[in-house]
Amino acid sequence: MRIKNVPLVLSAAFACLLPVFYGCSAASVEGVDVQYNPAEQLLPHNVQKIALHPVVNKTQQFGISDKLSIVIRDHFIRNGDYLIVPDKEAEGVVETSITRYINTPLTFNQNLTPQTYQLLMLLDIQFVDVKTNTVLWDQPNIQESVNYTDAAIPGGITEEQAREELYPKLADDVVTRVVHGFGTIMGEASRVITSTAPSTTPVTQPSSTFTPPVTPY
Repeated sequence: MRIKNVPLVLSAAFACLLPVFYGCSAASVEGVDVQYNPAEQLLPHNVQKIALHPVVNKTQQFGISDKLSIVIRDHFIRNGDYLIVPDKEAEGVVETSITRYINTPLTFNQNLTPQTYQLLMLLDIQFVDVKTNTVLWDQPNIQESVNYTDAAIPGGITEEQAREELYPKLADDVVTRVVHGFGTIMGEASRVITSTAPSTTPVTQPSSTFTPPVTPY
């Protein structure tokens, strides 16, 4: 049987091959939705042991960086994908900064006393390759928040207790970004971080009962 219209047949065959090459992109092939799923971009194979630098606090809120450092370290140890070691043994270093701490009243009673709040914290994360002394990646504006009721209201909590709820969320974000790579955690667009939303100045300094780690890495 002769094929009279070769260009037409080739075009049809090429169209059938398109899903093979582009099947991972966002498209619809014969009524079936196909979604683009990028592969995980993991750390280089030479990086097996990492150090965690103490969290840097760039806000005016006292005492939050030490506690977050401990929670991040605990989450990395529980994850177990990478050994956590001192700087001198590390092949990579995680550097984390708290860039915003904002506690915003959401609702008020008839006397204009705040009843509920939103506590928001933002982090910047960097990963440094010790061998090349270069920043492999920089993930800014990682955001987590918690809404809570004032402690003066039954069932409410204090601002410090609200912070304790935020630390594990932020630690999970740091571990996920390091272990599972680009795209697993998305930072907020920089345009939402404006001068109209500065870090909240604490009303009182926290108690000094907290003891920082003896040997921070």
